[in-house]
Amino acid sequence: MRADCRGRAGGDRQTKAPPGELGSLGRYLAGRAQEHGKITRAMGDAIAFCPPLISSAREIGLIVVRFARALDDTRRWLRQ
Repeated sequence: MRADCRGRAGGDRQTKAPPGELGSLGRYLAGRAQEHGKITRAMGDAIAFCPPLISSAREIGLIVVRFARALDDTRRWLRQ
């Protein structure tokens, strides 16, 4: 059994076009997540992370908080 969480970050919501070069958004988000202590894997502009199956509720909360910080950073980067 594997816990697998994936998120997709996109550019233009109307055209579904990613911002800039394909994969650049995923790489940026993965880098920001790592800066906040969350290891992720960029697959193009999609992000995957697989927390340990023995994670406590507190640890899962930390995963969510760290990834949310990375998403906030990425949102600010996109608005520049």
